[in-house]
Amino acid sequence: MLALVATPLLPAQYPGRIRTSPPPASTLRAIAVLEWTGPSGKPTASRLIPITLSDGDRLHDASLYLSQPIPLALRSGVEYELQSSGQPIGLYDLTTASHNQLGDFPSWLGFGLWKPLPTPAAPDTTAAVTVTGLREDEPVLLRKHPKTGNSAHTGSAPGNSAPGNSTPGGSGPIDPDRPTLRHITPQPAATASSSTASSAAPLRETGLNPPDPDRPRLTYGKPKDLPALAPPLHGHPPAMHRLVAVSDANSALPHPWAYAWPSPFDQANARRALQSLALAALEPQPNPAKPAPLAPPIHLAHSTFRSFQLEYGAAPTLVFTASTSDATTGPQRFITLIAQPDLYGNPLILKRVLTDSAHLDETPRLRLIDAVDPTGSNRASLLFELLGDHQRRFALFSLLNGSLQQTFTTVPIP
Repeated sequence: MLALVATPLLPAQYPGRIRTSPPPASTLRAIAVLEWTGPSGKPTASRLIPITLSDGDRLHDASLYLSQPIPLALRSGVEYELQSSGQPIGLYDLTTASHNQLGDFPSWLGFGLWKPLPTPAAPDTTAAVTVTGLREDEPVLLRKHPKTGNSAHTGSAPGNSAPGNSTPGGSGPIDPDRPTLRHITPQPAATASSSTASSAAPLRETGLNPPDPDRPRLTYGKPKDLPALAPPLHGHPPAMHRLVAVSDANSALPHPWAYAWPSPFDQANARRALQSLALAALEPQPNPAKPAPLAPPIHLAHSTFRSFQLEYGAAPTLVFTASTSDATTGPQRFITLIAQPDLYGNPLILKRVLTDSAHLDETPRLRLIDAVDPTGSNRASLLFELLGDHQRRFALFSLLNGSLQQTFTTVPIP
C-alpha cells in the first residue's frame, strides 16, 4: 500500500471559454462523509471523504471529477455543511488534501477545520416610526419611516452592476463557466480607528526614545484568535464518528429526513418487528440429512434502528442493522434490513444483506451513514458504507418505483 502523499491545494484548471455576460446559476452539489475522533465541533483528528458530485445531469465520483491536480470537491476554500438527517449542525472548511493510489484510481482525502454555524443576525428594531397628519383619536397602523438613501441618485441601480472581467490578481479575465462549489464567506476587514491616526512624524526608536506604538512589528507564534486545525485522521479507530457533509453554491432551506413517528409506541413496535425478522434470518438453517444439536440462542450486538421520510408525504423507510455478539462457534455474522410498512403496519422488506466475517470481500457488510439529498431535488437517498476485508466503498440506495435500487457506488477506498 502506498503512503499518503500530501498535495498542496492549487487553483482549479478548468478549460472553458471566457465570457463577459453573467454566468448561469451554479448546479454543482458535492456530497462527502466527515470522519473524526473526539468531541463534536472540536475533533482530535478528522478527514473528509468525497462521495458524489452532481452537475445537474448525472452523479460523478467526487474523487475523480476535475481531479487535475486535485478533485474539485477537495480544493482549498471549499466549505461543507455538516448535516444530521438533513439538519445542519456545523461547517467544515477544507485546507489541504492527500491521496493514496489504489489500483487504477486515486483515493483522495480532505482535511480542514470544523466551525460552528454562523449566528443569525438580530433583527433591526431601531427603525424610526413617524405618523403625521392624523387626528389624535384616529386609529393607525405603524409604518416604517422611509429611508433617505442616495441609491436613486447614483449612476446605476443596486444589483445591476456589470460583472468584473479580471482576476483578483489582475492577471487576466476570469472564466464565469468554471465550476465552483460553496466557498468560505470572506470576513470583512477591520477598519483602522481614526483616533490612532497621527500627523506627526514617526519617532526613531533609540535607547533614549520610547518605542513607537504605531510601528508595525513581526510577531512569532500562533495568534490567539486563530482556530487550531485537527490533525489528519489515519486508520479506523473504534471510537470514530461519521457525518454527512454537503457543499452547494445554491442556498436552500433545511429539509429534515428523520421520520416523525405518531407515538413512541409505534416506533418501538416497528423496531421489534425488524429485530424479530433479523433474528429469524440469523438462525442456522437446519439440515435434514444431519440433525444438529440445539443451538444456543442468538444475541444481537451493535443493533441500530433508524427511520426516514425520503420525500414529502412518503411512507417511512426503516433501516435495521445488527451483528451476532458471539463468534466462538463460527464467523461473526452481519445483517442489514431495509423495509417500509405495508397497509397493516407490518414491515415489507425492500432489501436484506446477510454476510459474515469470512465472506466480506464477496458480500461486504452495510453500515448506514445517513439520508442525504445528492442532487438538491428534495428527494433523499440512503448513504451506506460497504465494508470488506481490505477495502471499502460508499453507495447510495434510492427508492424508485416502489423498489430500492443501488444508484451509485464510489471507487474502492483502502
